[in-house]
Amino acid sequence: MLERARAFGDWLVRPLARLLVGLRIPPDVVSWVGTLAVCVAALITIPNGWLWQGALIVGLLSLSDTLDGAMARLLGRERTWGAFLDSSLDRVADGALFGAVLIHVVQTSPWSSAALGGYGLPAEGVAARYGEWNMQWAEPGLSWMSVLALVVLVLGQLTSYVKARAESLGGEGGGGPGARADRIVIIVVSLLLEGLGVPFALALGLLVLAVLGVITVAVRMRRAKASFGESSGEAPA
Repeated sequence: MLERARAFGDWLVRPLARLLVGLRIPPDVVSWVGTLAVCVAALITIPNGWLWQGALIVGLLSLSDTLDGAMARLLGRERTWGAFLDSSLDRVADGALFGAVLIHVVQTSPWSSAALGGYGLPAEGVAARYGEWNMQWAEPGLSWMSVLALVVLVLGQLTSYVKARAESLGGEGGGGPGARADRIVIIVVSLLLEGLGVPFALALGLLVLAVLGVITVAVRMRRAKASFGESSGEAPA
């Protein structure tokens, strides 16, 4: 899906890439600084409820993922190490971003008992209205959105791992509708809309990400199995 927009992203950051190359700043430095900046921005803004601000900052900083690649191409240094480093740091940035979303959801889920009280439902009347079983899932940290956010976090890491593991064994493990660029755009847009007051924007975004994650992992595992062939045997653990 949005992975096809990488060419446009490369064109967009090319002037800045030329400037940094002229200043003799290595692409690896841009990768490290960009990842650190995304982690700090996500973990400060999102858990504190600054959703649209965090979305804008993370969205802009995510361009560094395209910037270091553009610099490497300008320098003629598209190395295996650069690809490995970029992929590894992507996992760190993704973990920080979706981990920050999970923290925010645990703290401020719209179905938490505190939030329900904020909507005019007295704490002593919540259990009577929603039932004891639902109240167990209405406590902070146990809401369905918390579970959904955790599922999205795990599926995001698994999506990348399946591809990397398949390719390391000589197979193919790409494809699917939930590549990294798609996940970043969806969560950034969801956070932006939620921060601007659109109701249930984050919940819908997490639900879409969970569905896309399941589909993508299934597609990649099926493609990996087909690429190994019948004679591939049992893969080592």
